[in-house]
Amino acid sequence: MEQIITDLPRIPLSIIIIQHILESHAEKISIIFNKLTEMTVCVPVNNEKIQDGYIYVAPTSVHLLIKSNEFFMYDYSDPVNRFRPSIDVTMMSCKNDEMVHFMGIILTGMAADGSKGIEYLKSIGAITVVQDPKTAVIASMPLAAMKTGCVDVITTPDGIRNIIRNFNKE
Repeated sequence: MEQIITDLPRIPLSIIIIQHILESHAEKISIIFNKLTEMTVCVPVNNEKIQDGYIYVAPTSVHLLIKSNEFFMYDYSDPVNRFRPSIDVTMMSCKNDEMVHFMGIILTGMAADGSKGIEYLKSIGAITVVQDPKTAVIASMPLAAMKTGCVDVITTPDGIRNIIRNFNKE
């Protein structure tokens, strides 16, 4: 993730990071990431409005939902795919809206969390991107997403950064 956001300029979009990390690490990661990019990095609070120019790091121990494509909402339901937060839960909370454009990205990680979310996002017209498993520390999440047949681009972290930079220009 650091390689993707390092030197990322402030761009008119929101990035939402869902990581399977230990309790309390989300806040620490947001502090570290804030030093790497011109975008504002933070852990969103419940009912916070989603803003352009921000990178949001999901809090640990809750699912992060995107309510009406405008706000974050915490969900304390059971883990999904053994995880809370679950990438699938967040991705599948996005609503199809021709005024909102989505991109789903799956990076290095264990298990298959995110693969159903990639399928869902693709079904509503999103661009779907997966880290090349050859560049992933743990390749199972990228491989699971690729098995869905719903991935548009497979690339390196540098390639993903370039796709993000150019996302709103398309």
